[in-house]
Amino acid sequence: MNYIELLKESSTKLLEGLAMTLELTIIAIILSTILGLIFGLISLSKSRFVRAFSVTYVNIFRGTPMMIQVMFIYFGLPPVTGHKIAAFTASVATLSLNAGAYISEIFRAGIQSVDKGQMEAARSLGLSYPTAMLRVILPQAIRTMMPTIYHHPKRHLHYFSHRRA
Repeated sequence: MNYIELLKESSTKLLEGLAMTLELTIIAIILSTILGLIFGLISLSKSRFVRAFSVTYVNIFRGTPMMIQVMFIYFGLPPVTGHKIAAFTASVATLSLNAGAYISEIFRAGIQSVDKGQMEAARSLGLSYPTAMLRVILPQAIRTMMPTIYHHPKRHLHYFSHRRA
């Protein structure tokens, strides 16, 4: 059997795998960005308890191998919850939680890179904290975060295309 015949025979499976990898990556990118923004903002909270929650999440998901996280979610949660978790769902959850921890640090660092005077100026103009964060701080922070944020989808796709094989 030559390579052309082998490719013809397995092309449907390869395309299914490609579609699944792209679907997994797109869903995980969206969820991890949302998680990253939420935990990035939480890590800037004035409350020690709230900050501790964010730091714990980040340390756990950045400090353990992703394969251990997948195994914990896929094999460890069903006995606790009583519900079987699909492999695709476990993969999305793991990748989203893991990448969300990294992205939260990117958001935190990006927000902290904006001069404090920007927030003071926005607040002195009468903007509420959420409005000042949304309209003044985040647009400036996103400019500094962009190179690192653009790298993460490539990392997700690379990591899971090798792990699904």
